[in-house]
Amino acid sequence: MIVNLLLTAVLATCALCDIKRRQLPLTVLLAGLLTGAGVMIMQTGLQPALLARLFLGALPGAVLLSVSLGTGGAVGLGDAALFMVSGVYLGFWENLFLLLMSLLLAGLWGTGMLVTKMGGRKTTLPLAPFVLVSFAALEVLKVVCR
Repeated sequence: MIVNLLLTAVLATCALCDIKRRQLPLTVLLAGLLTGAGVMIMQTGLQPALLARLFLGALPGAVLLSVSLGTGGAVGLGDAALFMVSGVYLGFWENLFLLLMSLLLAGLWGTGMLVTKMGGRKTTLPLAPFVLVSFAALEVLKVVCR
């Protein structure tokens, strides 16, 4: 429960900053990463399985980072860091699902902007708000599917 609240706080702060400034606060990302890892270690103890879970959870963000570097910044570095942070909290599969759901929502929003002529092909979208909405939907799905 506390893990979900911490991640929600990080995602909400990043979403607001991404909407306002189109930039994610490095201090919030770093604090979220360290706090998430610390809470996970406190809950389960420092063991090899947990370390593997933390590193694997951050893997989708690391792949996104390589995409960002390979495309010259088409995907923001902050967005990649955000998925590294969320991976520490969620683990590999949930973080991958979060990434895919976020990209789907952003794609649908972008398509709507194109259709309504509110944006063009080069219009950039802040990704963090879609990550926050996707995380909320993921949590609702977890409760409904139990």
